[in-house]
Amino acid sequence: MYDSLCVSERLPADELEAYTRRLLTPIARHALDTVPFYRDRLAGIFRPDGTVDHDAWLDLPVLTRRDLADDFEALKSNAIPVAHGETRPGTTSGSSGIPVTVLKTAFAGKMEQAIMGRFYRWVGVNPRYRLAMIRAAAHPKLRYQVQEEEPWVPAWMAPEDFGTYSRLAYPTTLSEQLAYIQRQGPVYLNTQPSNAIGLVATAEQNEVTGLEVKGIITLGEFVPQQLRTDARRVLGCEIFDTYSANEVGTMASQCACGSLHVNAECILVEVLRPDGSPCDDGEEGRIVLTTLLNSAMPLIRYDIGDIGYLGGRCDCGLTLPKLTLTVGRLRRLFKFSDGTEIAPIFGMEWFAAAFPVVQWQLAQIGPEALELRFSSRADDDALNYEAVTQGLRDYFRRPVSVSYKRYHDMQVGPGGKIDQFVKENGPAPGAAGPDIKIS
Repeated sequence: MYDSLCVSERLPADELEAYTRRLLTPIARHALDTVPFYRDRLAGIFRPDGTVDHDAWLDLPVLTRRDLADDFEALKSNAIPVAHGETRPGTTSGSSGIPVTVLKTAFAGKMEQAIMGRFYRWVGVNPRYRLAMIRAAAHPKLRYQVQEEEPWVPAWMAPEDFGTYSRLAYPTTLSEQLAYIQRQGPVYLNTQPSNAIGLVATAEQNEVTGLEVKGIITLGEFVPQQLRTDARRVLGCEIFDTYSANEVGTMASQCACGSLHVNAECILVEVLRPDGSPCDDGEEGRIVLTTLLNSAMPLIRYDIGDIGYLGGRCDCGLTLPKLTLTVGRLRRLFKFSDGTEIAPIFGMEWFAAAFPVVQWQLAQIGPEALELRFSSRADDDALNYEAVTQGLRDYFRRPVSVSYKRYHDMQVGPGGKIDQFVKENGPAPGAAGPDIKIS
């Protein structure tokens, strides 16, 4: 599989598109024939010769997260090919509000290993160094803080003197995480971007020394440019990112030039306008995915809830489609009392001089009410709440009320994430820091 990927990553664009479409036909036919959910939905998309009619494909309704949650049994195949091996469940963290579970085959899992091997080659990781994973608490195999005496890269990439890996689980403070990383010596770090932001800021503010981070391998969230800049300045390392989700696997991987490229050999990525028509290259829209290799539970035109665009030039030489993500997510659109919807697309670096934070989350808790939750190493009287309040009012173009909740260390969600923008019906429960300020 890996050797094949090394060839397909540089196919001419027309050959790559034809290859992806050849993969689409059998998985769509398999879904129609063996998955009850698709029995009526996919009936009209095939030409007389058995191939998928692209125009009919564009008329298919998208598969939603709610569909996955409500129709799990109907979305399972009743005739998984024996050669695809055993199935296993993959469950999302529920950070979007709706946790979902998807069955995956061993065949799809092996392709995921090959995809990750290619990603490691693209970014040039050195498998002789250790890997420290800081991720969600539950894992069926990995022991807590124990060095697993096996390589963390795919076996065919591992040298004789390979680096081992270990796992640190939440909840744990940022200072404890940094102390753990110090003890590892030269090491790669694998964690979510929101946690990496906190680690970099804490290392700088506490003047932590003795860190030998060779790179930060991120997953599961958007990586802001500021994190890349801060990681270079504070830790002297690069961010290596993948665009992934538990229910679909690794959708795109970062190349040596820092761009994300779609893993088109195993997933079809479409970007759609609000009316469902396909976006042009460079035109932002919602990202819709079709898994091409998972016969246990194919996801056909799955709306993952992200926004971004396809297209653009990359100097790395790969011909796989370039994908650019934006900060806002469709499920994070803030909707106000007059019906206006605005995607918050900014970082707290806007307010760094007046309001230095380590971790943060902005929640819409009412039609015209926001709450900023944060942790900071600065004294409370050094934080300019008024400047942030005015900045948020300017951004959203309305006189929203802004409340503040300060934490000593913010707790990540069940999957290890702190979503930067969330919508809620009221203030989040939990113990705050010294006080709550209302503007």
